[in-house]
Amino acid sequence: MSPRERITAALLPALQRVFPGAGASDITFFGAYADVSSPLPRKYGVDISETVVYNIRDEVCLGGRALFSEAWVSGGFINFGISEEAFLSLCEGLGDAPSTPAEVIGLSPCGVDYAVARLLDTANERPDAPFSLPEGGLMRRAFRMAVFCDSPASRNLAADACLKALALDRRERLLGRRPALFMAAALYNIERQTL
Repeated sequence: MSPRERITAALLPALQRVFPGAGASDITFFGAYADVSSPLPRKYGVDISETVVYNIRDEVCLGGRALFSEAWVSGGFINFGISEEAFLSLCEGLGDAPSTPAEVIGLSPCGVDYAVARLLDTANERPDAPFSLPEGGLMRRAFRMAVFCDSPASRNLAADACLKALALDRRERLLGRRPALFMAAALYNIERQTL
């Protein structure tokens, strides 16, 4: 089961208790500001209280642990931030990053193979350390897009986001070894599954 499927399976029943007509398509993963969002309040024209949002956040678990560390409403969307422990659990099921040295992966100046190679190079430059989520909006967005990609289209969007984040990382070194390896594994393995 992909990370997106796991989150949808955990979150959808909680959303359906508040919005009985909610479906999987009411959960979005590629927003600019939140790890996971739902436009259900806007869709139904309903104001939702903070208490209800917090109850949804607290109810949703992944492997016996809270999936979300934060929740808020903005512009008619319910937004969720995934906890670091939940992201680690999701990433551990992604498979391994390629063991092939980056230099021999077929490269072009853009695309999935190039992003994978750059992520592997970045990981090899960084010391091994415990997993921690990437900091900064662009970096975290690229990380979650890689983890959540599950189709050729979302894989290509994730690769583009990763390359933009890596350009920033050259200046600020915001990406750790383990997140870079997880991102490479996600892009590499989804490419092999969708070809």
